[in-house]
Amino acid sequence: MTKYLFFDVSGTLLYKPELILKISEILNSFGYSISNEELSFKHKLLSEIFDFPDRTDYFFYKKFNSAFLSLLGIVPDE
Repeated sequence: MTKYLFFDVSGTLLYKPELILKISEILNSFGYSISNEELSFKHKLLSEIFDFPDRTDYFFYKKFNSAFLSLLGIVPDE
């Protein structure tokens, strides 16, 4: 009998602490001042409810990032 073990990589095995700092830096450059705590909380919240495909691509990240900006009260724009 074959046994399988699955891991949830994103946010569990794969942790990028610089992600929130980079997001904050970029938002600040556009005049948005949002605490790292709020960014982290809302990014994690969205990650929990958003459907992730097996393979991510440009269109996935465009939708995810637009949803993230909306959650922060920022109207997404090209």
